Amino acid sequence: MVLLILGLNPAVIGWDVVQGQIPAVDFVHKYENVFAFKSVIFSFCFDGTQVGCSQTFLKHLDSVAATCNYAEYMKDHVTYPPRGLLPLPGASTEFDPGCDVWDEIFNAALIVNPSFNMYRIFDTVSLLL
Repeated sequence: MVLLILGLNPAVIGWDVVQGQIPAVDFVHKYENVFAFKSVIFSFCFDGTQVGCSQTFLKHLDSVAATCNYAEYMKDHVTYPPRGLLPLPGASTEFDPGCDVWDEIFNAALIVNPSFNMYRIFDTVSLLL
């Protein structure tokens, strides 16, 4: 049974927040030219209000990463030799409320590129005329 579970999803090796949320913003910055968020100002506000909507999406992601203790996590805790178990940045193994940057990035990527593929970020829409 254990082999079956590992065979279904061998990439799950840690907590969702550590494996998915924490590296997400750095990944977007590494591939800014692919995600094309730098010049995009979304017409909706990230907190559900209509105040402060002029902030660019990258600045918003950086702000959330800093607030949720994601920004310096890799530099501070992912070291060799390891100092011990990786600490959780929030209250649980999942993201804290307001800290779900992974889904925000994924949804925004679909707005910019409707054929966005999280497994192949360089794919774009084919223009068939």
